[in-house]
Amino acid sequence: MFYPVYKCDDYDFNDGVLIIYNAELVAQIKNITDWDTVSSHVGMYDAMICPSMYKDHNGNTADIVIFK
Repeated sequence: MFYPVYKCDDYDFNDGVLIIYNAELVAQIKNITDWDTVSSHVGMYDAMICPSMYKDHNGNTADIVIFK
């Protein structure tokens, strides 16, 4: 299974809802160790996120992902 990685302007997470602003798909990864490879090839952006692997500081994951 592949997980999408997006570059974006920013993202917010609250109550299980992940909102990603101005997202553009830049890669698909199989596991979190591929993250470093992607970030080194894609370059610097305001933010990059993989919604399927996202966890906040309390270990909560997104139930809903909204793209704005």
